[in-house]
Amino acid sequence: MRQAGKIRPFAGDGKGKTASAIGPAWRAVSRGSKVLIVQFVKSGDMSGELFAALALSPGLTVKPMGRKGLIGKRGGSPRDAEMAEQALQEALSAMLCRTYDLVILDEINIAVYYSLIDVKQVRRIDDVQTRRSRAGPYRTTRSLGGDPAC
Repeated sequence: MRQAGKIRPFAGDGKGKTASAIGPAWRAVSRGSKVLIVQFVKSGDMSGELFAALALSPGLTVKPMGRKGLIGKRGGSPRDAEMAEQALQEALSAMLCRTYDLVILDEINIAVYYSLIDVKQVRRIDDVQTRRSRAGPYRTTRSLGGDPAC
């Protein structure tokens, strides 16, 4: 009987959260699993993880789904919310269709923090993934303190 996965958050200020989530991704790929990393607030031209995935492994897919540039302190634009919703649907579809063995939700909590997506949607996606994934969801975020999605 397969055991449901647990949510594994990677949090902290500065660099290293996504890189830390890459470790389990590489382990899964080396064992023949397919991995998807959905990047909620990163664009393709600023993601070192995307460049590494393209160079190193056909089993790892990175989908940067944010716009170019950073979201400021005032929050995101309607376009940012639309892109975050697309990222959420991409992740949910991959989980429901079991296209990938592991899905990493990179900076999803930042999308919640800036009200680009609703925390209820994140809880739903976590529920789907814990029931359908062997590894459980991985999430990267800047902070866990007071984070509504944790």
